[in-house]
Amino acid sequence: MRAGSDRRQLIHKLEYFLNSKIIGDRIRNPVWLTLIALIIGERLMGIPGLILAPVVLNYLRVEMLTVEVRPMQEKVEYVESPAHERF
Repeated sequence: MRAGSDRRQLIHKLEYFLNSKIIGDRIRNPVWLTLIALIIGERLMGIPGLILAPVVLNYLRVEMLTVEVRPMQEKVEYVESPAHERF
């Protein structure tokens, strides 16, 4: 009985990788990112979380691409040191 249960758990875990590949390709996300989203979604909400995780991930990705980030302007001060100092 234990060997059958272990086999089912292994197949279930391999499904994560297959689903990550299929769903990640469809929404143009890396496999690792989709895999993390699926695992977190299932841990937080179970089956509904597993279904919603790629949708939320894609939404966040699209929204983050529209955020405009202005580069910071650095203020650089030049300090002259005496010629006789060596570092």
